[in-house]
Amino acid sequence: MALVVRFGLIFLAAAIVEQAAEFVDRLLALAKNNKGVLLGGLSVLLGVIAARVFDLYLLHNIGFFGATPGVPLAEALAGSSGLERWGDALLTGLVIGAGAKPLHDVASRLRKPAK
Repeated sequence: MALVVRFGLIFLAAAIVEQAAEFVDRLLALAKNNKGVLLGGLSVLLGVIAARVFDLYLLHNIGFFGATPGVPLAEALAGSSGLERWGDALLTGLVIGAGAKPLHDVASRLRKPAK
C-alpha cells in the first residue's frame, strides 16, 4: 500500500506525459530522423515541470534528504535546499519522461522480498 501512495502519482504523471508527447508528435508531425530525440527531450521537460508543480519528488519519497516514514514529506521538503529540490525534480522528470514501463519494473523489484 505504501508503494501505491508514494509512487502512484508518479505513475500517473508518466502516463499523462507519455500521452501528451504522443499528442504533440501527431500535432506537429515531427521528422522521423529526429523524432526520438525531440520526443524524449519534450517528455523530460514535461516530467520536470510536473515534478515541480505537483511536488513529485522521487528521492524525497524514498527516504533521501530526511524524508523518513516518521517525517512527513512537506517537512522534509521544507528542510531541503533549493538545489536538492531541483536535483530531485530533474531526476524525477527523467523517470517520468522515461515512461511507465521502467517505473513498473522498479516497483515490481521493490515489492519482491530480498533473498
